[in-house]
Amino acid sequence: TFAEGKGPDALEKVMEDLIAKGIYIPYKRRVIFAIPKPVVTQKDWGELDGRALDFGRTEDRIAAVYWYMDQVLSIWKEKDYKYLDLEGFY
Repeated sequence: TFAEGKGPDALEKVMEDLIAKGIYIPYKRRVIFAIPKPVVTQKDWGELDGRALDFGRTEDRIAAVYWYMDQVLSIWKEKDYKYLDLEGFY
């Protein structure tokens, strides 16, 4: 999602390049992230809070989704994009 030169980083670079060429950007671009759907048959995704997750369990799938969203929000905040707004998740 945040690979260097890809995704939001690439969009931010495009905006910077346009501004450098004298093109006025009237507003920040809104970004929405898709939430990956945990696969119910996944039994070895990894650990969260010291507990192995089993996506056959609803609560483990929900925990993984919250973990993903927290990761995105944390990285987004670190990036401090000038020309992008995080609009949300779907």
